[in-house]
Amino acid sequence: MNKPYSLLIFSLLLIVGCAATRQQPAIEAASEEAIAKKNTTEYNSKAVSRYMDGVLAGNNGDWGKAFLAFQEAALFDPNSASILRSVAEAYVNLGRVDAAILTLEKSIELEPQEKDGYQMLADLYTKARQFQKALSQYEKLRDLDPNGLETRYKLANLYLLLGRIDATIAEYHEIYRLERFKPEILMRIGELHLQTKDFEKAEQNFKDVVDQEPNNEDAYLGLGTTYILQKDTAAAVLLYEQALKQDVGFDKIRDSLADIYTSRESWDDALQLFEGAGEEISN
Repeated sequence: MNKPYSLLIFSLLLIVGCAATRQQPAIEAASEEAIAKKNTTEYNSKAVSRYMDGVLAGNNGDWGKAFLAFQEAALFDPNSASILRSVAEAYVNLGRVDAAILTLEKSIELEPQEKDGYQMLADLYTKARQFQKALSQYEKLRDLDPNGLETRYKLANLYLLLGRIDATIAEYHEIYRLERFKPEILMRIGELHLQTKDFEKAEQNFKDVVDQEPNNEDAYLGLGTTYILQKDTAAAVLLYEQALKQDVGFDKIRDSLADIYTSRESWDDALQLFEGAGEEISN
């Protein structure tokens, strides 16, 4: 009679023992996770503390001390891109640009969607006159933030510096849109089209500016230059004469028109041009 009960008790103990054995790894894993989380929190708090020490030192101009603090913070939190960017800033202020570049590249690997790393790296390459590398970083930054005006302007300048006029014009068209169609941007586009001898587009750009700003003397000069470069001096003369009727204060246009009259040896026209201006001003 006792054997069945003994067997039952043994079976129950075996089941409970197996269950306990199966649960043990989960308990151990949970414990390890808790310990790891605690350690991570502890390390991050130390990273923040040393990072703030670095910020204070940097604000006081002690970049050697700031560098050591940022480096220690990076040891506690090696996956923090923002700490690495601060390390890079310290490197720059200590004159170690190459080390700063390597550090920024690592920060970008950690946070490829963060704009600050690209911005800092592009600026460093520009200062080092490594324009092609700077261009690459600004292009990545533009891809992250297509509406970033500062990036667009820097890209336009770099494209122009590298002789890529078509790319420069494309950037200025985007700038024109982002700047809410400011006439001065359209003027710049017209000047670039003159450089590429795309007179048709240049002419249209300057005409558009004149329509927007009838008192913009430079727009008339740009349009007149377009005619002159196409050897249509008569059109330039007509344009300048009409512009002076509109505003006698266009001194640069008067000088340009006088140059044309002089080159043609039209002395009477040149004399009348300045006499007429004097009478208009006196009136």
